[in-house]
Amino acid sequence: QDKYTLDIVGFDQTENSLKDYVKNQTNKKYSIYWLKLITRIVISIIKVHWYLYVQV
Repeated sequence: QDKYTLDIVGFDQTENSLKDYVKNQTNKKYSIYWLKLITRIVISIIKVHWYLYVQV
């Protein structure tokens, strides 16, 4: 099929999938951000526990 025809036929679909793609990208960014944040918090908690344990 011709790309031009596909563009006309699938315009709405393309727009929707682009919106979904952007939404997914932002969700991914946020989830990666939260993952890093949680990892950092967990690591700091472990460090604190480790320091306390070593002190005792």
